[in-house]
Amino acid sequence: MDEKEHSIRFINSSYDTLFRIPDGGTVEVQFPDRKFSAKCEYIDDYHTLVGDSVFHICEFAEMVEHQHGSVRPEPETELDQAAWQLAHREYLTLQTTDSGYDYTIYSQQFKLMDGGQLDNPELTMNQARDQIMEMHGYGRRNRRAVPYEHVMEQAELVSGSVLKQLDDLKSNSSQEKKPGKEVRHAGKER
Repeated sequence: MDEKEHSIRFINSSYDTLFRIPDGGTVEVQFPDRKFSAKCEYIDDYHTLVGDSVFHICEFAEMVEHQHGSVRPEPETELDQAAWQLAHREYLTLQTTDSGYDYTIYSQQFKLMDGGQLDNPELTMNQARDQIMEMHGYGRRNRRAVPYEHVMEQAELVSGSVLKQLDDLKSNSSQEKKPGKEVRHAGKER
């Protein structure tokens, strides 16, 4: 069987099949206090890599049930702008353009780290996100959808704060260099 033909089976603790996703697909895991999405990789018919952890499919089902959670295939993002926090660290924002997607990666403190364009309008928002994450070495990280506006507001506050600090430094240094009223010529005061 071709590796691309493998699908990953998700079950409940009674071994009833809930759904299947393709190898490399993403699931959304929801617990009472948190929700995140994780990329999954096929290992064999009874084992899968969810995020960066290997599980027997029944072990994963029992863990989700024990924590009163649920799992489902990740729904496709239908928005023109979206944001995710990557493993409680960086933030990724993504917005559609005529030629594909513009993206920006921010640090956990909302400082600009990287950005660019992905020129492929045929990709869905989730596919573009996953491709960008792979390009930057974040492919196995869990991702949690966060409000796009919140990330942009925080990034603007941080950017504004940094610019203000730079302006303050610049104005302080130029004030220190201004000559006083005292003028010296040939060692004599005037």
